[in-house]
Amino acid sequence: MAFVIISLVLAGQALAPSAEATGRTAQTDELLVRYDVGAPPVRWNGRPWGSQCVERAFSRHLRTGRWIGAGMRIIRFDRAVPVKAAQRVATQFQRCPYIAWAEPNELLLSVE
Repeated sequence: MAFVIISLVLAGQALAPSAEATGRTAQTDELLVRYDVGAPPVRWNGRPWGSQCVERAFSRHLRTGRWIGAGMRIIRFDRAVPVKAAQRVATQFQRCPYIAWAEPNELLLSVE
């Protein structure tokens, strides 16, 4: 019997074992945000558009990331946060004008 090990690399980072497999809490440091046409690129203070709708404990840690096409932008936290907290921030982003949707940037793998 032979075993094959596959290592995926995205954006220069190798994938780690899932949080469930290691017993750690899943974390992310990015949101994917889809902006509507006419959305301002950033706020007056340089923070990403939409951060004004996010609770202050998180909004001050958000940084505007790169455009990835189709009106989408990466929004970065300045440190990793639990995926559940990132989901809460994404929900708050979606309450802002010009935000079509927002989701934590996480890779989900299912092996059966």
